[in-house]
Formats: sequence, C-alpha cells, structure tokens
Amino acid sequence: MVTILVEEPKGAAKNWPSLQPPMPRKSRLFCCGDKYGCCPAWMLCYPCVAFLSFVLGALGLLFGGMIALVVYLLVGVALWVVICYFKSWNWWGNGWVGNIYPKILYIIYQDMLFDWVKAEATPKFMPIDQLKPKGPLCKSDISYALAIQVPCGRECEFRPAGTPLQEWLSENLAKRLPCWDNHTPFGPDEDPVTYVMEKLGSVFPELMQTWTEKQTDKALVRFVLH
Repeated sequence: MVTILVEEPKGAAKNWPSLQPPMPRKSRLFCCGDKYGCCPAWMLCYPCVAFLSFVLGALGLLFGGMIALVVYLLVGVALWVVICYFKSWNWWGNGWVGNIYPKILYIIYQDMLFDWVKAEATPKFMPIDQLKPKGPLCKSDISYALAIQVPCGRECEFRPAGTPLQEWLSENLAKRLPCWDNHTPFGPDEDPVTYVMEKLGSVFPELMQTWTEKQTDKALVRFVLH
C-alpha cells in the first residue's frame, strides 16, 4: 500500500477528517453537557428561567404597547391621511390599480423628473474638482430581479439622482411595504396604451419613434430594417 502525502498550499483552509457516528446509536436530548456534567438538578432551572422570561416578556409587551399607543396618537392622523389619499387613486374614476408601493414610487420619480436638468459634458456641469477617488460603489438590489445590483443614485459624482430621502425610499420601499401584482386582463374594448399614458404620462419617457400601427406589413418591415 502506497501512501501519497499532498502538501497543502499556504493560506488554504484546514482540512478536517471525516468521522463515523458512534455505534450503537444513543438517544440524546441535550439536557446536560460536557462542561457542567450530567446532573438532574439542572432540570429544575428550566421552569425558573421560563417563568422569568414570561414576566420579562409581559413587561416588554406592556411597555411596547404603551409606546406604540403614544406614537399612534401623535402620528396616526397624518398616517391615515396619507393612506386615504393613496387609496383615493382607485376611486372616483381615477382607475389606478395596485397597492401603495407603486403610487409612492410614482410620486418620487415625478418629483425627481420635474427637477431634473439635462446633463451636458461641460466643465460647468462636470467640474473636475468633484471627481471622487476610485473605490467600490454602494449598490442596491433591483426590485423584482434576481441578484442584480446597481449603484445607488448618491454615487453620482456631479448631480445626485434626488434627495437622500427620495433615494432611501426608492431603494427600501419594496422591502418594507406589502406588494402584490394584479393580473386582471383588459377588456376587449379597453385600450391598455391609453390607460398607461393616462396614469403614467407625467413620468413616461419621450418616445423616439411613434408607432400608429403594430400588426401590419409596414410595421414588420420597419421593425426589421430599423
């Protein structure tokens, strides 16, 4: 029998040999340990610790409930005004379908878009003294994407993409607000393009091409050639 010794490279993780489970097998409920030994007296500590935890938990719930009540009395009216405002988007013929998350996101992007200034490659818009040193960028996960991250808006060197509050809301709303999809199809006489433009026209990007028809031979030729 030949034994082959392989030298581990420096800095490599230590290899641990595999072990067989003890035989014959014995039931273990972890009521004792190697450090303190196996003593039935330790079993008497469990009810005491459990009762103390129960008392502390009850006090914590009482104290937390009092704090929650005070916070609700202070900001409850303002919070319900905001909720009713966004719920009203679904009423009175406005026709918004969805939860509160896309509505808040719509308000944020609309505010950012109306305050946006077209970028120009000029020393006035991009001064050299505002260049940041090289380094890893702060990234945020894209909502509804699988493990895709993009740099945060605050990483822009010359002009941030919104206020710090707007950036925080756009990056964290999807993680903290309930979101669900609505897959109700449009009716046969409903125009989905008009619907989207009526609801998102103020933030919809300007179209470089106008397609008056999409299912004709002319549209096919235009799609293939251009």
